[in-house]
Formats: sequence, structure tokens, C-alpha cells
Amino acid sequence: MKIKIPVSVALRGGEELFEKAFLNSPIGMALISPEGTWLMVNSSLCSIVGYSESELLNKTSQDITHPDDLDAELNYVHQMLSGEISTHTMEKRYYHKEGSIVWVLLAVALIKDDAGVPLYFISQIQDITKNKSAELHSERQLLFTKALNEIAEVIIFEDNPEDILESANRIIGETLKLDRALIYDISFMDNHITGLCEWLSQNHPDIAPTKDRYPLEMFLTPFTEIKRTRKFLESHSDAVNKHFIEDGSGKILHEQMKIKSLIWYPFAFDEHGYYVFTLNQIMGKRLWVQDEIGFLESVAKQISMALIKIKLLKERKLAEAEKNRLELRLGKSQKMEAMGQLAGGISHDFNNLLTVINGYSQMLLMNPKLPDNIRKSIEAIEQSGEQAAGLTRQLLMFSRHHPIEPKVVNLNSIVSGMKKMLHRLIRENVIITINIAPTLWQIKADAGSIEQVIMNLVVNASDAMPDGGRLTVEVENVNIDGLGSLAHLQDIAPGLYVMLSVSDTGCGMDDKVREHIFEPFFTTKEIGKGTGLGLATVYGIIKQSNAHIDVQSEPGKGAVFQIYFPKIEIECNTDENMNEVTSFPGGTETILITEDEDNIRLILKDFLQSIGYTILTACNGKEALGLAESHKGQIHLLLTDIVMPGMNGFELAKHLRNSCPEIELLFMSGYAKPTDTHKMMDITDNLIDKPIAIHALAVKLRKILGK
Repeated sequence: MKIKIPVSVALRGGEELFEKAFLNSPIGMALISPEGTWLMVNSSLCSIVGYSESELLNKTSQDITHPDDLDAELNYVHQMLSGEISTHTMEKRYYHKEGSIVWVLLAVALIKDDAGVPLYFISQIQDITKNKSAELHSERQLLFTKALNEIAEVIIFEDNPEDILESANRIIGETLKLDRALIYDISFMDNHITGLCEWLSQNHPDIAPTKDRYPLEMFLTPFTEIKRTRKFLESHSDAVNKHFIEDGSGKILHEQMKIKSLIWYPFAFDEHGYYVFTLNQIMGKRLWVQDEIGFLESVAKQISMALIKIKLLKERKLAEAEKNRLELRLGKSQKMEAMGQLAGGISHDFNNLLTVINGYSQMLLMNPKLPDNIRKSIEAIEQSGEQAAGLTRQLLMFSRHHPIEPKVVNLNSIVSGMKKMLHRLIRENVIITINIAPTLWQIKADAGSIEQVIMNLVVNASDAMPDGGRLTVEVENVNIDGLGSLAHLQDIAPGLYVMLSVSDTGCGMDDKVREHIFEPFFTTKEIGKGTGLGLATVYGIIKQSNAHIDVQSEPGKGAVFQIYFPKIEIECNTDENMNEVTSFPGGTETILITEDEDNIRLILKDFLQSIGYTILTACNGKEALGLAESHKGQIHLLLTDIVMPGMNGFELAKHLRNSCPEIELLFMSGYAKPTDTHKMMDITDNLIDKPIAIHALAVKLRKILGK
């Protein structure tokens, strides 16, 4: 139908057919003035946009058009009014009265009068929201999948949480075409919200960056919501938070930050607070569709899992580092234990041999009619045996199978006796000097332990001089009065001390290293070249000896280790002269010797019979018990080895004491297992070390039997 007259007139005439078709059309129909005012609308259009007829007639078409579609539509209108086109078709978006977006297919024609003057636009408006939503959903899913893959790639190649958050924030902003995207750290500790990273759209350069830090009072609504979901999150740490805050950030936030639409999304939390995605629209209002919310949820899950993974990997690395450290320490311990077992085993066998060698040498030297040339040869054998005995004592000290027996000793004698061995320990390009005091006070210490201290310090000093140098060992008497050059020794009480000093001209050490040198397993040497136990052992022995150690060193200026032993007002034992004795105290008692080594049993039997004792011998505990049971007379003393196959010496003594309560005990040991050491400490008065000196054995027997 061709309408030539104004609508108000035409529709009063005979155009009832047009009016019925217009008003009852199943698709939206509208007549719109050239200025955009609704002139006439049908009920189908009202249903599409949610407005009543009267409400629409008081609006313009532009009032309910999505701002992103407005320019395109106005361009079409301009072209039609200028005569370039007479009709146009486009897909566009209207805002529904309730705020949702309605997609429509719009077909428009311009109606003019006979003079060519534009009268109105007639528009057909078809709702295509369902089809368009499905189409946009597919497009968005492809876009979101691409973005999620990009974030996943970042997570794979980045292990820095800050870099991952920065990249994810940028990808979110670009994918959702936001004005601004931020990640905040909400802290329950100090009641502040702090920006971690921010992305700004390049399409809106006039958007100002946010501040880094805000008080939580500005964010009361979202903060309250986040706090409300905290219990849920903490009880379901593997669940994704379903709670969103849309346009609810409060008047202060809208006014100060000029935000028209936003979403908050907590995605990671700990005991202090949350990390939160914050998506802003500043240039215009935005309605967030469910697809976008689902995308944000997927990103949040990705990032949360990545942060957990990074935390776990970091903890795993720390655990692996600790494991490696402990394994290295355990390896060193096992190595030392194995070496200790080897040293202890060698010492045990060697002490048995030396008991025979030294014992028969001393017995031969008892003969006053021995020719001088033969005497000198036997004395040489005895002297070598005594030196070998000293070596075995050091091996036992190294293996920690030698119980500490503090005695009054003279450091001059200990240091002098180690001269040859110390020369063998140091490098060929190191010159060693040993200075002994003319007269030296006595100290109370375990001689074997002190030898170990000197040996460890000398080896350490030699290692500090790979290119050669000078090493000095000296002993002297000192008087500490808290003044003068020794004033820095604050933990030492004033008094008289014997000082043992080991100094070198090596590489030295700084204060940091010096603070840790006595810690077990601490070493500055390369892996495989140091156990970290040498100085720790020194420190333990020094403390057991009631002594003090002082270390002075500077990088490049060598080191000085000074050990201070308290002076003891007791004369030193004369054990060193025992070998010169030609008579031995004897007795008439009956002694049961239990020893698994045939030669040792023989030498002990020969010697003790030669000084008057009645001797019974057994090679093991079972045989000894049989002898004790069958012997008619009294057995006065059991002389037994500790380490024997089957029944050990302690077990044998226990069985014999049950049947013979009066029997005395004397144990022999060239080596004790660590589990036996505490027992040996309890029987010091009833213990004689191998290799056995026969005069010492004779004296020990009379001391026990004469009680």
C-alpha cells in the first residue's frame, strides 16, 4: 500500500487493512520519524524489548540501542536520508527494559511524499537472540579456548608467580575486551587491598592507572562477600568459588574510581587473605554474560592450580635439597663408620699379635744372664712393639672404640712421641717445627685422645698449605690473669694452664667460616676431600678434657689453634719406666684365662705361671664354664677377653659370678664394639688394654687379688 498522506490522517481513512497488518504482525513493526522518535509500534516489538507502547513512544530508537551498534545504524540513516540507499538491513542489539541484550534483525525502508520529502521509516524487527547467542557462544568458546591455551603455555614455561599473574591478567583483559583488568591481594592482616598487576586497554588511553594500595573501607560490599565465602573456600580448597559481585562495590568505589561495571573473583587464598581478579568497565556499562563468567572461572582454576604447583615444587626442591644434604651427611657418616669398623678390626687383630711379641720380649729381658748383643736385639723388638702399640691406640681413637681414661700426663712426652708420625702426615713441601718446654706442668687427660687432637690439627694445617709453608707445634706453661694478650679468652677462668699450640702459614679463614669450623660435617674442602668431622672431634675431646680452645685466623695469614689444659698438682705416673723393671709381683692364686687366640693364651699362661700363679686356660666361654664346674679347688680370678666368638667376656663373667660369687674379674680388650663402650667405662679398674704389658698385668692382678 502506498501511503502519501501523514500517518495521523491516513490511518483515520480507509487504510484499515494496513493498520491491522501492522499491529497484528508476529514480528516487531515500527514507524520512526527521521529524528529517531517512535511514531507507532506494535505489540510484538513491545514484547521483544520489554517496554509498553506508551513507554516506547516517549523514547527514541537510539535510547535503547547498544552503544557499539549506534554508529553503524546512524550511518545507514544518513545514507537513506541523502538518497544513497532506500532500504537497509542489519543485525543490532537493543537493551531490554530489564537490562539484558536483545539481538534483532532490522529491515528498514524510508517513506517519502510526492515531493520527495522524508516522512518516516518503516521497520521490521525480528528477534534473533537465540540464534545469535548460539553463534556468539561458539565464537567466544573458540576465543576462550585460545586464551586458556595461551595461559597454559605461560604456566608451563614460567615458574615465577608474578610473571604468571602478569601474563594471565593481560590475556584476560585482551580476551574480554575490558577497559581495565587488575589482580589484587586482599590482606586480612593489615586490612588493605594491594594491586599486584594491572592491564589497561589501549583503546582508551585516557584511563588512569589505579593506586597500588587502598584501605578496605573503600570496598566494603565486595570485601564482605569475599569474607563470607572464606569458610566455604577453606573447607573446599579444591572447589572454585561461585560467588561474584556485580555492580555492588558501593558509592565510594564508583565515585573515586569511576567504575561503571565490575566483577570480583577470588581465585587463590591462604591464611592471610586472597588473590582477586577485578574486571572493570569504565567507558560504559557492561552486562557480563555467563560465558564470560565461565571463562573467568576456568582461568581462576588454572592460575590457582599453577600457584599451588609452584608452591609444591618449591617445597619439593627445598625437601630435595635437604634430602641431598642429609644423604651426603649420612654418606659421610657411613663412610666414617665403615672406616672406623675397619680400623677397629685391624687394631683388634694387631693388638693380639703385639701382646705376643711384646710379652715374650719382656719375658726374655727378665733374664739377667742374657748376652748384651742379644739383649739389644730383643730391646729393639720391644721398642718397635711399643711404637706399634701407639699406632693401634690412634686407630682405636679414630674408630671411637677406645674408652677415654683421663690420667695425669705430660704434654712433652705425648708430643715428643708423635714426632715421626707427624712428619709422615704432612705434605713434603711443609716444614714442621716442634717446640717443647724445658719444664712443663702436668695435666689430666686421655693420652690417646690428645694424640688424636694433635693429629687432626696437624692434618688440617697441612691441608691449608697446598703450596707449602711452615707448621709449628709447641707446648708451654701460661698464666691467664684476664689481662694482656689473653684478655679475649673470656670463658677461661684465671689460673695456670698448659698450652698446646698448632699454627700454620696457610690460607687462613674469615670470621664467618671460623664461627662454624667446630660444627659436625662442616667443611670448606671439596666434596670427597673432607668429612667435616676432624675439628668437631677435636672440640669434643677438648670439652671432655675440661680444656679450652681458641682460634685466631685471617684470610691469607694462616691460623693458630691454641688449647689450654688446666694445671694438675700431681706427679706424673712412672709407667714409662716399667719396661726397665726386672722383677714382677706374683702370687699363688688360681686364675682362669679365657682367650680365643692360642698364642695369647700361651704367653699369658707362661708368664703368670713363671711368677707363681696356678693357671687354667679356655678358648671360649663354654669351655671356661665347663672348667669352672669341673675344677675341685677355688678359682680366684677370671682373666678374659671381651670380644670372643659366641659368648663374650661380659656374659661369661655374669655366668661365673652366679656360681662363684667370690671370683674376681679382669677384662682384656684390644677393641670394643660401640655397644660395649658404656660397660667398659664402668669396669675401668678391672680392665687392661691390649697389647698387654706383662709388668702392668702383674701389678693389676696383685691390686685386684690383694683387696
